Amino acid sequence: PFIHNCSMAFKPNRHFLNANFEGYKLSNEKLPTICKDFSGRVDTVKPSDDQQRSYQHVKALTMHNQLSVDPWEPRSVYWRTEDGHLMRGTLQTSQSLTINSVYSFVGRDGSDNPVNASLVFLSEYLCLFSDGRGTLQLLNTGQRTDASLSTAEWKAMETLSLEGLEKRSYTVLDSKLYEDSFSLGVLTMELLPPEHTSSVINHNTKPSVAVYSWHVIHLTKSICAALNQSSSCVEKSIVAKTDLICSLRSSMVAEYWALSEQALILITDSSLVPKDKEVTEKPPVAESRPKPKPVEDVAAGEKVQKEGEV
Repeated sequence: PFIHNCSMAFKPNRHFLNANFEGYKLSNEKLPTICKDFSGRVDTVKPSDDQQRSYQHVKALTMHNQLSVDPWEPRSVYWRTEDGHLMRGTLQTSQSLTINSVYSFVGRDGSDNPVNASLVFLSEYLCLFSDGRGTLQLLNTGQRTDASLSTAEWKAMETLSLEGLEKRSYTVLDSKLYEDSFSLGVLTMELLPPEHTSSVINHNTKPSVAVYSWHVIHLTKSICAALNQSSSCVEKSIVAKTDLICSLRSSMVAEYWALSEQALILITDSSLVPKDKEVTEKPPVAESRPKPKPVEDVAAGEKVQKEGEV
């Protein structure tokens, strides 16, 4: 893959600035607050005390947002509970909030390094769900923007397998639906634990590594045909093959990312290298300066060292 490291300078465009702007005024109107109980606790993966975790692991686990917003229905948010239910909260009015379960899935247990579950919406009918323990599913959500179907339960269309991530814990950062080519693009992140290079007493370990992988899942038919197949309960795989486009390693977790049909963009504070190469962060090399030679100071009448003179 083509990897390009670059730096850019951003400058404000004066044409978009209002010279007569006098600032914002704070409104005294109270915002409505709605509180509603739901069954079950939010499924949250936290760093364990008996396991060595790097800063990158702790950051990825603690900074994860458990709420997923639906771009096609901004009034709805989703989260997963510890008992495996995928919950939806929908704001009906300024004083009404409905909560219901749309999908239930209990994955495998015993994962060594589980991560938080992730939910990415592909269209108004489709989404990808990862339980954070190695299971990735393509779900048929039905028409989510139709209020009369808001209580309909989602259906699993396919359990997907990604190359190199079989039975591994990873997070789905982004996904795109390529309707013209009957395929899905999936961006995943896997955090590899630190590798010990000596005894635990010396705490000498290699830094943890974040692995970013771009997968393309090719379907056997269009999404419309696949949705009809799912609704008719035809037990036949809709996945033709899965390709790993590229896999990159970094010693830092990327802050920003973007996935399109032709490019993957990652912004991180460290270099990106192919997965089969080791990530090495070389410390800056200090400039070597020649040692000054002794010269005779006429005023003092003795030999002294003058810095910078040779």
